[in-house]
Amino acid sequence: MVAVAAALALSACTSVDCPVNSLVRMVYEIDGARKPLVEPLTVLTKKPNGKDTVLVKPTENTTTFSLPVSYAQPQDIIILSVDMGLDKPVNDTLYISKSNEPHFESVDCSPCFFHTITEVSYTSHLLEDISIAKTTVDYDTDHTHIYLYFRSDD
Repeated sequence: MVAVAAALALSACTSVDCPVNSLVRMVYEIDGARKPLVEPLTVLTKKPNGKDTVLVKPTENTTTFSLPVSYAQPQDIIILSVDMGLDKPVNDTLYISKSNEPHFESVDCSPCFFHTITEVSYTSHLLEDISIAKTTVDYDTDHTHIYLYFRSDD
């Protein structure tokens, strides 16, 4: 009888396939006249304590990059710092408002949050425009979420 109970208990457990890549990332693509962005681009964010932290080290010939999305704040602040060879880099700031929705796969899987982009605003020192291509941010990193249009050299 004990063996039957143990067999039933073990068969009651299900085999859950947790996502292999459970990172929720937003994909940014540089488009327009400056694609790729040949000048070195550094991507930073503001932490809640007010300090900057580097998310992407200086990269030349950038066409796309992806960033994790915060789940504790209703807005992410992203700083795009472009080294134009001047005394200091040219910075533009993105303000990305979003919802934070808990996503549950199984108790066996890591907890995560999906997001819906609700609004994007930005400074325009070097950025000319931004467009939202996909508002839902989940495990899918095959599609671009935000297109960045930098001013041309003209």
